[in-house]
Amino acid sequence: MDARLYTWAAPASLNATAPGPKAFESMSALFEDALGTTPVLTPPQETALRSPRWQPLAERALIGVAILWLVWGLKRVSLSTGLAVTLLSSLALIAIQVGALNMQALWLPLGVPVLYLLTGQLVMLFWLRPWHALQAERQAHHMLKLDHARLLMAQGKADDARDILYRCPPTPRVLELIYQLAGIQEQQRKYNAARELYQTLQRLRPGYKDVGDRLAGLEKARDALAEEASSLSLAATVAMQAPVKKPILGRYQLERELGRGAMGVVYLGTDPSIHRKVAIKTLSYAQFPPEQLDEIKDRFFREAKAAGRLSHPNIVTVFDMGEEPELAWMAMDYVKGKTLDYYCRPDRLLPVATVYQLMLKVAEALDYAHRQHIIHRDIKPGNLIYSDASGEVKIMDFGIARLTDDSRTRTSHVMGSPLYMSPEQLKGSKVTAASDIFSLGATFYQLLTGSTPFKADTLPELTLQIMTRKHRSVRDLRKDLPASAVRITNKALQKDPEKRYASAGEMAEQLRKALRSDLRTEVAG
Repeated sequence: MDARLYTWAAPASLNATAPGPKAFESMSALFEDALGTTPVLTPPQETALRSPRWQPLAERALIGVAILWLVWGLKRVSLSTGLAVTLLSSLALIAIQVGALNMQALWLPLGVPVLYLLTGQLVMLFWLRPWHALQAERQAHHMLKLDHARLLMAQGKADDARDILYRCPPTPRVLELIYQLAGIQEQQRKYNAARELYQTLQRLRPGYKDVGDRLAGLEKARDALAEEASSLSLAATVAMQAPVKKPILGRYQLERELGRGAMGVVYLGTDPSIHRKVAIKTLSYAQFPPEQLDEIKDRFFREAKAAGRLSHPNIVTVFDMGEEPELAWMAMDYVKGKTLDYYCRPDRLLPVATVYQLMLKVAEALDYAHRQHIIHRDIKPGNLIYSDASGEVKIMDFGIARLTDDSRTRTSHVMGSPLYMSPEQLKGSKVTAASDIFSLGATFYQLLTGSTPFKADTLPELTLQIMTRKHRSVRDLRKDLPASAVRITNKALQKDPEKRYASAGEMAEQLRKALRSDLRTEVAG
């Protein structure tokens, strides 16, 4: 059985012929010196070892690769990774030498490249340790900066988060955070800021995710805003099309517009944390002179907090409130149904008994609010939402009308609803609970007859009528109404606040008595 020599470097006598006994002994001694052992070797008799012509060139190339790896590669990987690569490479070279010797009788002296790798790894292990420690410290600092940016994003401090991310190298994590921040800015309708972030992503990593589509959507959004400059900015936002993300207010995602008022827009929103539908009432700052904004904000939030303390089955609950650069908002109960102005047309009037029952519930709710020192100041059919399925009615928008400067006009528009406003409210006098009673009487009048108690083509004429002229009796407009309808509307619509019902609770009691007497049969049916 032939025995082949396993060695690190071939002696000079091994060129093209099989080794003789002396050469074999010499190689055996070399192996013994290298490994500290004395192998048992049988001199081969027939096999000749060949050394290819390209062997010196390959050896030099491998030494060059080893040096390149030691000098350049080790700095770019961790210590453990570098050590693993070096050991695996050394084992691979040894395996190649052994395999070539056994299978092809090729002499490939790869011991020098292996020696370079192992010795160089040992040297670099100590030399690069401080450098790797510095890199680990830099990486830890980088991760702290990313955590800080995430915290600032969660706190709504987008500008500060952006500044931190811009100072970081554009790693995949940094790019992802910039993308998330752009989405937040987009949802909050800060389209210029979102556009800047998306453009930064486009510059750092062309084709990153759907940034191109986002930028195209923002261009459409800008065009839509320009076309709807005369309307509220938030309304223009909701009208925008994909791929612009759905806007958010606070933690609420806006789904669609529910309606518009004199001072803002109402949206259907979703609380993502508990998947609850809410109605979000907004107040646009763009409609007010800059010098009034501070007062408007203070009064809005004071009233919103007061309304949030109300807890009554016939009052829409206020869950939350907040402020954006261009508006303030309140999140409230979302009640499925229609506002009572839908039922104010002569062909849609509700049954008389139903009207009495609804006004009774509203009067009781107003009495509760007045005892909490809160006055609505904008009672009207449009602020009363009614579910015909359940028969429930709820008062909406507590405190909104109080934002007006003592209910005076603004650029020829009265802040509130003049058709239902009391004389003292139109005059700018102090508004009390009696004003809500007057407005409830006007609402009761319209729900019974399909007509408001006072009509005019201009605001000055309407104001004159409300302040000086007597309204027509409800029975002049509808003969089948009970006498109690005349008594209750006349009492509620007195010009002098002192002559109206002393409280909304007293008005509720009169409605309850009328239901028992005048409408007992209809209620029973």
